[in-house]
Amino acid sequence: MTGEKICVCGHPEAVHRHFRRGSDCGSCGAQKCPRFRRDKQASQPAETGQTTLPAPGNGRR
Repeated sequence: MTGEKICVCGHPEAVHRHFRRGSDCGSCGAQKCPRFRRDKQASQPAETGQTTLPAPGNGRR
């Protein structure tokens, strides 16, 4: 993993960057994920040195 920030929706921060106004998720849509919210658990390395990511759309907020 390259240290990329992950949103609580499970998608990387890059998906939240687009040409239109706002930072809603380009994959989930504005209704489901209206803005980028960093998932601190997904961004922290696990004991094995690997990052574990939540499944996209797992319902966490």
